[in-house]
Amino acid sequence: MKKTFLLVLLGFVVSFQLMAATTTKKVIAHRGVSGTYPENTMISFKRALETKAEFMELDVHLSKDDQVVVMHDEDMSRTTNTTGLIGTYPLAVLKTFSAGFSKKYGYKFYKEKIPTLLEVLKLIEKSRITLLIEIKSHDKDAAYNEKVGPIVYDVVMKNYPQLKDRVAFISFNVSILEKIRELDKTVRLGPIFNEIPQEGSLADQALKLNTDVVVFSKKLLALQNVIEKTDRVKHFIYTVTPPEFAQVDQVDGLYGFATDYADQIE
Repeated sequence: MKKTFLLVLLGFVVSFQLMAATTTKKVIAHRGVSGTYPENTMISFKRALETKAEFMELDVHLSKDDQVVVMHDEDMSRTTNTTGLIGTYPLAVLKTFSAGFSKKYGYKFYKEKIPTLLEVLKLIEKSRITLLIEIKSHDKDAAYNEKVGPIVYDVVMKNYPQLKDRVAFISFNVSILEKIRELDKTVRLGPIFNEIPQEGSLADQALKLNTDVVVFSKKLLALQNVIEKTDRVKHFIYTVTPPEFAQVDQVDGLYGFATDYADQIE
């Protein structure tokens, strides 16, 4: 139903057969190749490096001891073999859990552990890929949101400063990005939106952060003029499925899209 809805909004009729496709847009491997492998795991990231994707996205939180770890949800119950909040465990304990998405894959990937951001940076160091680091905020923890951006920034810049031109920090929480901008006037940032901001366009929000990237939900393509015609901001959407590749490729002004299936791009 969700897939059909998007395609109706875009005014296209397509076959739902999954097949490899070509695209003129830039491709983001969303949480690695997360449609085929457990999301945000090293095997998912390694497979992403074998695809045509020029970008790869992941999500980060802080452990109890303020180590930057890769996971989408604050609650670990969906993607690991344990429960509880990721921030209640130190890194050494987190590394004892499986991140193999056991409910979906059974024991097939049980050896996959929760990665650290440092592990992923080492993996991509000699690749061509650009890494989009989505910094997750905690709605009821202002102190956490205050500190997380600078910590994530420091992990990258103190350990892999040579990757600065191939890293962007992205977040739904603009205040986190503003904290990073205070530290560095030139690092690339990217605000994320699942609805239209109250003031100004999506491009305006990027320009306020002195950046050229904005990421937004594909559902917003149904709205008029959501993509501002400007060379100053690159517009990306999330998350596109293989049946939608050809249609999204025709969206004027769209720079690229995130997909769980970067392995299906020729």
